Amino acid sequence: MKRVVTVLTAFLLIACTSWAQQKIDESRAAPADGVVEVHNIAGSVDVVGWSKAEVKVTGTLGRGTERLAIESSGNRTVIRVILPHHARNVDGSDLTVQVPRSARVEVETVSANVSAHDLTGKLDLQSVSGKISVKGNPSQMECSSVSGTIQIEATPDKTSLETVSGKIKVARADGELTANSVSGSVIIQAGSIDGGKLSTTSGTIRCEAAPTGNGTLKLKSLSGSVTLVVPKDMAADFELSTFSGTIHNEIGPKAERTSRYAPGRRAEFSTGSGGPQIEMNSFSGTIELLTK
Repeated sequence: MKRVVTVLTAFLLIACTSWAQQKIDESRAAPADGVVEVHNIAGSVDVVGWSKAEVKVTGTLGRGTERLAIESSGNRTVIRVILPHHARNVDGSDLTVQVPRSARVEVETVSANVSAHDLTGKLDLQSVSGKISVKGNPSQMECSSVSGTIQIEATPDKTSLETVSGKIKVARADGELTANSVSGSVIIQAGSIDGGKLSTTSGTIRCEAAPTGNGTLKLKSLSGSVTLVVPKDMAADFELSTFSGTIHNEIGPKAERTSRYAPGRRAEFSTGSGGPQIEMNSFSGTIELLTK
């Protein structure tokens, strides 16, 4: 009987070990200006910049995960969570990846949340349903998600943000900005925009960042409302139009009907030369041009 208990205990220990989460702590040398690529299905990926010419991965692999693969080729380091073939009931893996601060970072996940901070290189972050958040000062940024929220502390000179049903929220904009959503809202809280496009199909757009430079800023929605808040003394050329929605304009003339036979309204005016061109359009939603 004692032997049976001992054998059973050993079997249970082996089983529990194979199904438990695996702690990871691995490092690889990496060039400061290289590329770091991370793939994780579920869980989380937290990418942190540091001063070392090294990539370090810590965290836990989810129960049922096969292993963590780290491969280096040229200036590229690829980190990948490997799952068994036809894997089922596999828990998510949580990774913290420390990379050279100026490296280019590319992350792809399915449901894993993605966060990045203290990085100065280019970012390319993609998730299907996970949340994406960025803090710091990357040189360029591209973020895309299907249903996850995209939250940015501050945008660099060139930024592209895209989601289908998730919300896009930028605390402070700077430079050229493109932000597109189908049914989610697009919210720019502060800062300045030097040209670009904010668009949504049925969501709302609200931008309180000041348009600057002499480029073109377009804000477009099919059925959602479009709101732009600008300084009272800003010089710019404006073009506001809607087919069946309404226009509320605090700094220019009242919108006029475009035809006797259609409900469309339009307002074109200038508040001074040398500024940006601003186009605001909604098919059936409300357009608001407000002042601070």
